Amino acid sequence: MNTVKHGTPVYPVGNPNGISWVLPALPDAIVQVGADRIIFQSTVLSAGHSGGGLFTDHGSLVGMIINDAPPFGTALAIEKIRQTLRKWAIPVQLRVGYRELPMDSVPAFPVETKCTE
Repeated sequence: MNTVKHGTPVYPVGNPNGISWVLPALPDAIVQVGADRIIFQSTVLSAGHSGGGLFTDHGSLVGMIINDAPPFGTALAIEKIRQTLRKWAIPVQLRVGYRELPMDSVPAFPVETKCTE
């Protein structure tokens, strides 16, 4: 969770108003990071984002959206999800990873992202 903090740009992806996998043109921003929750400010959040992913501009999945009521959304931190699934003995194939790249040379979701444990 140390890769996201106040002001980190994020993209909510889900099924807003029945339109699947819409990627906003401009990022939203994280307002607060807690032990298991991420609160972000959004201008595009709408019904249908809940249950979708919250991604950084490097393509890292940082949470699952659990509240899609603008202007603030809430996401359950991906590490909390991983811990819960392991506790329930459900196999988990998600890895924690982050890729530092210059912002002006990277698309919002790079095709290849090297993840490190």
